[in-house]
Amino acid sequence: MSAYLAPRVAKLEDRRRTPVHVSHVIEAHEGETTEDAVARFSERYGHDLPKRRHAVLIVPTWPTIDAFAAALKAQQTELIDWVRSQHPKEPASC
Repeated sequence: MSAYLAPRVAKLEDRRRTPVHVSHVIEAHEGETTEDAVARFSERYGHDLPKRRHAVLIVPTWPTIDAFAAALKAQQTELIDWVRSQHPKEPASC
């Protein structure tokens, strides 16, 4: 192939390649940190990510609904305790 045809052939080859579907959702499994989930996503799709920014949504997953309920209750309790520590009750004035 001559040198002047090489860029044209490269363009044709790129257009015929099947596009890779890159997910917009990262599932963070139970006990996995966000950084681990993003690293797993990068290992799988890193070379196929578009050049512009690729927005993703990180969604935590649990094996059962009971595990989700327990995690939610623990998170709510932790948040309530944190708010109470930041804003203690003022003594009632008589």
